[in-house]
Amino acid sequence: MSVVVGVDGSSHSWAALTWARQEAALRGMTVEVIIAEEEPDVPEDGPEAPSATVESIAHQARERDPEAIVQIVEGNPTRALIAAGRDADLVVVGSAGLSRLHAFVHDSVAPELMGHTHAPLALVRDPASPGTGRIVVGVDEHTGDQVLGFAFTEAALRGCELRVVSTWESQILTTFGAAAVATADITAQVESAVHAMVAPFQEEYPQVRVSTLVEFGAPAAALVDEAAAADLVIVGADGSGAFARFVVGSVAQQVVHEVSVPVIVISTVRDGE
Repeated sequence: MSVVVGVDGSSHSWAALTWARQEAALRGMTVEVIIAEEEPDVPEDGPEAPSATVESIAHQARERDPEAIVQIVEGNPTRALIAAGRDADLVVVGSAGLSRLHAFVHDSVAPELMGHTHAPLALVRDPASPGTGRIVVGVDEHTGDQVLGFAFTEAALRGCELRVVSTWESQILTTFGAAAVATADITAQVESAVHAMVAPFQEEYPQVRVSTLVEFGAPAAALVDEAAAADLVIVGADGSGAFARFVVGSVAQQVVHEVSVPVIVISTVRDGE
């Protein structure tokens, strides 16, 4: 059981390591630090060796977390994290980590990570918790059990309230039929569906306080608004359908870019599916 964290020496990646340590302690897991170097130094008369910069980052990582397993790997950082994440319980990266080595998360790397990590992916800008005692999770009618299961587990471990957020847009009329025209009627039907999704987990985690928000509008805007009073936001990676889309390529990225709290993206689609 491990928490994998990508480190590139940027302030955001150190924030990710700090958050990863906290999460690993909460879950009783080991921290595994991945430092990727795409173009290692090649001595004229010897094998390839890690550069002084990479070695310095590894040294700093060991100082910050003496119990962590620190690995220097050659190649693309995204692929390195995807590979490491296959056997991990959680992958963590800084939400804006840019450096001379390579950004672990930026406009091109983040979508690739969010679409392909087998483990949940945490994107961290600031590890300091606002201390609101609330976790926000975005759901739609296609949200898998792993998303709500992870959210309830996290809330139980932290002793937090869980805020379940869902939005609906005009396409919901095709699901509920032309008769369901009134906004209040549609909202009530979506609320009923959300409560049905949540009920089995509430029974399993009776200690978790749950509140719900269902409204008309864009999911990213709703999550960003709710994040202002949260310690963590959780979204699924492949939501699509009538309750509005919590999609990797749009909603998750918007939320990551606009909120200061950590965001966990849980992919329910695996490579080859």
